[in-house]
Amino acid sequence: KPVVVPNIYGIPETVHHGETGLLFPAKDVAKLAHHLVYLLQNPQERERLGHNAQQLTRKLFDVAQMVQQIEPIYQKLLNQKPS
Repeated sequence: KPVVVPNIYGIPETVHHGETGLLFPAKDVAKLAHHLVYLLQNPQERERLGHNAQQLTRKLFDVAQMVQQIEPIYQKLLNQKPS
């Protein structure tokens, strides 16, 4: 599903405006409402944003990929001699 979220903290790392969702300045209720109405009126855009978000989150948070990235770190630590 597409998301409409404030542009704060780490949210823009996974929600890319116009690609995986819509961002709005924190506390800007008018912009939030504008984005929500836009998505309600544009079903193809809703579908596109939701699909893109699903693909990105599957890529970023895939368990196998996360293990593959973390395993070399553990291996390096195990191979180090205690000081």
